[in-house]
Amino acid sequence: MGLEYQVANVISWIIAVQVAFWVDRLKVFDHHSHHVYREMGKFYATRIVTYVVEAIILWLLMSVLGSSAVLAKILGQAGAIIGNFLFSKLYVFRNK
Repeated sequence: MGLEYQVANVISWIIAVQVAFWVDRLKVFDHHSHHVYREMGKFYATRIVTYVVEAIILWLLMSVLGSSAVLAKILGQAGAIIGNFLFSKLYVFRNK
């Protein structure tokens, strides 16, 4: 498409998070409410938090502790996946 790689990366992240929002809302948590935009805002905010947590895990494991990049990425992704699920279940799509 001729886009600069950082721009392409941001666009792909936004698309991935948007698809994940709808899949989680409708399929994973079978959640139906009238507050879609509020939930979407919470969803994006929690995804940013888990992205930062993953970045910190990568930095700690690779730069501070000297771990391998593959191990650091696996552990970082595991943390992000678990965090994303818990945030979605307990905060974004919780039933009141």
